[in-house]
Amino acid sequence: MRNSNQICFLFYPKIGSTNLKAKEIAKNNLHGWTVVLANSQSKGYGKGKRFWFSPAGGLYFSLILPKISVKKLQLLPFVTAIAVVKTIREKSSLKAVIKWPNDILAPSYFQKKPAFKKVAGILVENIVGEKSRTSIAGVGINTNIKSFPKYLSPEATSVVKEQGKNVDNKEILSLFLKLFREFLKKNNREILKEYKKYEILIGRKIRAVVQNKKVPGTVLDFDKDGAIMIKLKEDKIIKILEGSLELT
Repeated sequence: MRNSNQICFLFYPKIGSTNLKAKEIAKNNLHGWTVVLANSQSKGYGKGKRFWFSPAGGLYFSLILPKISVKKLQLLPFVTAIAVVKTIREKSSLKAVIKWPNDILAPSYFQKKPAFKKVAGILVENIVGEKSRTSIAGVGINTNIKSFPKYLSPEATSVVKEQGKNVDNKEILSLFLKLFREFLKKNNREILKEYKKYEILIGRKIRAVVQNKKVPGTVLDFDKDGAIMIKLKEDKIIKILEGSLELT
């Protein structure tokens, strides 16, 4: 019988989406701690079902979690982002940072002016089935991708493009899982403290999407439950748990 703390790995050479496959499995998975891993994805997606370019060379996986408390559920994206950014920093030369809610960025120097580009993305989805209730932490890291389509080049980069040499995807995954489980055990205050070491929005002017309208404001902080606090022009402060922001 499988130990409830053991991690089960399911590998697919090619798949539509690791998150979609994980959803199928999660509906009847009572134990959690299962990793759905693929060499490439044909229908990988991120927030808002936006397509995620997933050729061979990158690292694509979805972690099915055991049932966790509602309070911890709200900070799962923070735990996932921390584990990804710390892994990239430790296993490569990239000084990766976090852009709420789903992007991991890295400084890129392949243009006249250095800019932050996406090097990884996360997507946490909650699943309710007949036999279980669980969450899935989906991760896509552009590790050893040497080129991108023209439409993605202005905003995407990879570890190998920036540092000039490949990384070991197995080592990346192993360290991510270690860090993820480590931070999942911490309380909300500790998680948020670590998250703020790497996030880039506090103090920045942004445009937030509120009730389908883009409104300008300044990011103040994150509250104890993980909501982002934004000060609007009229000094009104709003809190957003889910949404999207644009830097201005």
